[in-house]
Amino acid sequence: DAGERILVGQASLRQPMVVLGLQTPAWTQPNPAGLVLAMRFNLDAQAAGARLVFQYSETGYYVFEVFPGLMVLRRSAATSDLFFRGGEQILRQLSAPITANQWHSVTIWVDGSRIFVYLDRQLYINAEDLTQPQLSAGQVLLQTNSTTRPARFDDLVIRRAELPSSHFQGGELPTNWQYSDMGRVS
Repeated sequence: DAGERILVGQASLRQPMVVLGLQTPAWTQPNPAGLVLAMRFNLDAQAAGARLVFQYSETGYYVFEVFPGLMVLRRSAATSDLFFRGGEQILRQLSAPITANQWHSVTIWVDGSRIFVYLDRQLYINAEDLTQPQLSAGQVLLQTNSTTRPARFDDLVIRRAELPSSHFQGGELPTNWQYSDMGRVS
């Protein structure tokens, strides 16, 4: 809704940007259907990382972090410190086709303890976090880790996941199809 503008971040980890919403943003309220976060990003060739922090609360937080050629999904340490990456638990880390000075899209779907990360419409991360306590609703923040090399963000959308659909022929899945949770898919 910025009117054809992008957000350029050049800041240290200690200078996050908190994403605000309406008076009570939907992502700060528990939702049994889950949460979907989507955005586009563009990294400087020597970028020191761009981070999307989500479900941030006193209990902890998750972080999706990108660098040219690399993506990392993290969870906060037992003693949560948003400004110290070294203490964060790595849930998944992998090489990814993230090219500098090129726009990429990411979609993160959080479904209870499961987190799915799609980069440029391809599933790259399918993780399950069984660490206690489980994280639920919380704030969303953007972080960068360089005051000189920019990270660009655009088209940030945060919404509740939709409830399951029963719009299948006959109301049931064919026998050669599977689902992970009958309560969420029918």
